[in-house]
Amino acid sequence: MNSTLKSLLFWIVLVVVGVLIWNFSTKLQQHERTATFSEFMSAVDSGSVESVTIPGQEIVGVSKGTHETFHTYAPAQYDALARLLPAIDHVRGIRHVVGHEHVAPGRKIDPGPGFDWVRLASRLQWDDERIPPAKPLAG
Repeated sequence: MNSTLKSLLFWIVLVVVGVLIWNFSTKLQQHERTATFSEFMSAVDSGSVESVTIPGQEIVGVSKGTHETFHTYAPAQYDALARLLPAIDHVRGIRHVVGHEHVAPGRKIDPGPGFDWVRLASRLQWDDERIPPAKPLAG
């Protein structure tokens, strides 16, 4: 075999091996899902949660059996926002409360789909126009 054919064969094998490794590794990755705090508590009560970590106000858990990762937010975050936003509104005036997901959809995802905007709106008792919809606005 000449050197050009050897080189071509080498690169074909290298690409095939790379694709196989990538395909295998993506199947092993865990995908996170978002859960409401109530869903999280129900899962804990039913014993279907293997482990839980609480980095700040976010709660990250792993389901038993499937080992699926999920996340939610602690109720204290909503309580703190319900106290903080009226104080800021009193001093500075707030027209709208939005997350990064609303001002830069597609680029930013925080606070994310697990954040319960309806819960915050009900705690604040503000007009619907001041709180964004649960889904990000079209950009």
